Amino acid sequence: MLAGGRLLHFPSDGLSFAQLAAALTDGGCANAAWQRAYGCGYNAPNAMNSSTRHTLRAGLKVAAEHPSLILWYLQNRLRNGVLPLERRLADGRSLPPRYITLKPTLRCNLRCEFCRFVANGDVFGKKDWLEIGDWKRIVDEIAPYGPYICLTGGEPTLYPQIAELVAHIRRHRLLCVLTTNGTLLEQRAEALMQAPPDVLILSLDGPREVHDAVRKAEGTYDRALRGARKVAALRKGSAPHLVVNAAITGHTWETALQLVDAAREFGAFALNFQHFWFLTQPMVTAHNARWGDCFPLNYESIGGTATEGIDTDRLYETIQRLKQEDFGLPILFYPELDREQMRLYYGAPEAFTHHATPTCAWTATDILPNGDVSPCFDLVCGNVRDQPFRDIWNSDSFRAHRNRLASAGPYPVCARCCAYFRRD
Repeated sequence: MLAGGRLLHFPSDGLSFAQLAAALTDGGCANAAWQRAYGCGYNAPNAMNSSTRHTLRAGLKVAAEHPSLILWYLQNRLRNGVLPLERRLADGRSLPPRYITLKPTLRCNLRCEFCRFVANGDVFGKKDWLEIGDWKRIVDEIAPYGPYICLTGGEPTLYPQIAELVAHIRRHRLLCVLTTNGTLLEQRAEALMQAPPDVLILSLDGPREVHDAVRKAEGTYDRALRGARKVAALRKGSAPHLVVNAAITGHTWETALQLVDAAREFGAFALNFQHFWFLTQPMVTAHNARWGDCFPLNYESIGGTATEGIDTDRLYETIQRLKQEDFGLPILFYPELDREQMRLYYGAPEAFTHHATPTCAWTATDILPNGDVSPCFDLVCGNVRDQPFRDIWNSDSFRAHRNRLASAGPYPVCARCCAYFRRD
């Protein structure tokens, strides 16, 4: 299912549409696929747990309704298979991207405690977006590559023409994912459901009182619930699949089990728990010590994030229960961590739980509200208002970024970045 969304640089981006496809292509064991990828402990498939069985059934349902997804997933696997050759032989050049995140706005109507865009002030901005004609032109240009498109922000439903943008993406028959806090869904539902996204990722932090406290706005849970119910009432076909995405933080981890009931209340197709994406001052300091001359980062401008107070052993046991017991819907975890990795993940955020060359620089990028093409935090490789995307994708600055990663491995700031853990 869908990171992760893509999976980008903040909590609502950790879930990937291809995770359910992995459940199909890897013999129905999605958890095993991730465990093999990250070196975690792995039990034999004959010990398939309830969460995996539900994921398999959900994967079959998605495959039946979106047969092109399987081909897309297999193409991604093939692409990842040739990435080592690209890194060694292409001198920083890359084949076209497989995932593109469009951020129509960085503004948001909430002030969530874990959000780096709150930390750096981007959510407070005034009008920061391209006109709808510009976004359509961008989609027209990238459509021949066949990428999966994630719309996020900020809060993308604040963009006035968000439904028109989704419809244009769908017109190109591209997979489209919309990540939202749900608070404006009730108002946007009728327009969005004229040509709905394939997947709607709704960020939820816990039961009503926990969610509203984390979002720092009373009534947020109920507004999102009304929006989700209106979307369900207007649904005519299979789309959108509603996925509840829950970031694990110091204020939410103890109510993880209660989130299952909340996900059911929202009518979720699946529930994804996403480990917290740290961005700490020591990460930035280590990054600048090595790369400050060519790719400097400023902790305040990119928005540092951290969480504390998580008992990782208790969290691990809760996750095992969520995997083993039958809760009636697929429950996913991103990234998959064994007990020792979980202790390291939360106890020493600057330490890597596994070592690999990031694939994101060769397969994905963000396009920001002003048209900047940004593959990593504050790195800007060009602007789509000034030059074609295809030229930016293999520009000198993008190639230099790839060559740094190919020769030296991940940046220190990769250690807890969602894109670093993505392997689909």
